[in-house]
Amino acid sequence: MNQQKMEKKQMNKSNILTLILVILFTGCASTQRSVSPQQQAFNNGTLLYSQEKYKEAAAEFKTALQLNANNYNAKAWLAFSYCRSGQNGEGIDIFNKLIYNNPTHYNNFNGLAYCYNENQQYDESISASKRALELKPNYSNAYFNMGVSYEKKHEYSKAIEMYQKAISITPNYSDASLSLAKLFLHNKNIDEAINVLQRASKFNPKNVKILELLANIYYGSSNFAKAKETISKAIEFQTHIGVGIRIKSINGFTVVDSLIPSDSSSNKEIIKGDIILEIDGNDIEGMHLKVVANKLSGPEGTSVKLTIQRKDKEFEKVISRAKFVEAKAASKLELRSLIERKLGSKDAALRDAQKANELDDSFGLISLAAINIDDKNYEQASSLLLKANNNIQASIFEAIMYAKNGNMQKAKEKYLNLTQDYALFENIALTTDIAELLSHLKPVIDELEQSAKNYNEQGKYNQSIEVYTQMLSFAQNKAEVEKINENMINTIHKMNELPAIGDKANKHIVRAEMFIKSGNYPIAIEEFNKALKLAPFSALLYFNIAILEGKIANYPLAIDSMNMYIKMAPQAPNVTSAKNQVTKWEVIMEQNKEQRISQEKKIDAKPLDTDEDIRKKSLRRIRKIPSK
Repeated sequence: MNQQKMEKKQMNKSNILTLILVILFTGCASTQRSVSPQQQAFNNGTLLYSQEKYKEAAAEFKTALQLNANNYNAKAWLAFSYCRSGQNGEGIDIFNKLIYNNPTHYNNFNGLAYCYNENQQYDESISASKRALELKPNYSNAYFNMGVSYEKKHEYSKAIEMYQKAISITPNYSDASLSLAKLFLHNKNIDEAINVLQRASKFNPKNVKILELLANIYYGSSNFAKAKETISKAIEFQTHIGVGIRIKSINGFTVVDSLIPSDSSSNKEIIKGDIILEIDGNDIEGMHLKVVANKLSGPEGTSVKLTIQRKDKEFEKVISRAKFVEAKAASKLELRSLIERKLGSKDAALRDAQKANELDDSFGLISLAAINIDDKNYEQASSLLLKANNNIQASIFEAIMYAKNGNMQKAKEKYLNLTQDYALFENIALTTDIAELLSHLKPVIDELEQSAKNYNEQGKYNQSIEVYTQMLSFAQNKAEVEKINENMINTIHKMNELPAIGDKANKHIVRAEMFIKSGNYPIAIEEFNKALKLAPFSALLYFNIAILEGKIANYPLAIDSMNMYIKMAPQAPNVTSAKNQVTKWEVIMEQNKEQRISQEKKIDAKPLDTDEDIRKKSLRRIRKIPSK
């Protein structure tokens, strides 16, 4: 290597062009050359921000501002970087100063709203979003920020409305669709969640987050074929063909930044910091990274010869192009492993679990444990579950392991402890695993059912109610819940006096009443539901839950709860009023459905943008704001 190249190799870290990319058959990137130090620092900052390296991005934007204190774009990006890295106060201060200098630009208020949300100042965020909408009506980002604020305040009906408005303006707003779907899941409205995600996937078919959530819903609904098809698409979009080298450009040299592992890769002798001098005998010094990427790309199984410089040594290395899976695909591979297990494909399940664990050792543990449980390798399964760090899903499989190993009492205790965790019922994907556990606990459930029957025959109704309360914890689906409730209601109607509500249930009732006074209906509902788990014989609890669900526009659950009240207290003086209220809620649901269908038709008529289009438009908006 000549002296000039040797001197350039001793480069200054501060001059690094930090544009890093995965050299893939399907992708490439570009760099800017001959830019000012200020622009270079700004470009570095935006790149680091896109890689979610917010503290490093903030340092670059500060450098850009040191070179030009009036760089408005750098100020805005610095504020976002601060808020993304937990320095919310600093970000809020910057946006307030920008608003002081330019009080009529909507994006300043939108940025402020975002930072207020990050700082848990939700009312202030709503006010900032409303001001952004006054300056720019139909601004989808402002509606989204308001949706986040209302969701954090547990005002779910308002949050749903805001997310829906954001989507109606920008149909391919994937973050809004994801948030909306998760809220529908929270409200147990699975069909609406699936509808939202299917439509979102239509607008952004390569959005991995949408596909993963949809696959989790299908898995939880025991639709394993659909779950596999959906999660396989997500894995496909995170699988690429190339040489498995991430590169960056430093003073015109192409430098290896990192490697992507692969079972079939031949890049293992390449290390971070190696300088690529030639590709297939052609000098690439000063070559644009996009051109380098194209030269390294090619079909799977083909090879490329690289001339490498490492310190004072120069050597050649032939690398075969292979298939590489991103580390981010680990969670998807673990889910597909669990799906394959349900479909009876043990070998495929094992391959996916092992690959997930190879990519990220925090994944694959549960599916590997499940496979070992199936093979009765309980000691190995226990060791794997222990590494999962008290994961709820791991606890479910631990209970399955106890049940399959004949320790029904421990399995029962483990499950009943799990039912105290509200998160157990929030994660739709766990439904299938819970059903598997309950199938193994059937002897316990049968014993409880027989006990309830015996107590009823003996006229021991209080004891019968206690058993029905336990049985509700073991119900696998709505039909089973309805059957247990029906038996319990028949028992209640035979009783002269209902059992007393215990201290634990009463504590949740008092807490609910306090949250009602402060207007926090969703939290009040959660407290009433906790009380209901302890005292499912209380008709009044169902009535209170119904009224509150109606107030937050969660009409399906409101109707279900009110119907339970009517069944439990058919002689109540307000039963006619309760029936009328159910009818009113049903009419509202019909009207909302008609409005939604009309809105979806309008959305379908709009031209499609991709997530990348949205990102580019967002960047363009910031860069168009005049500096102050």
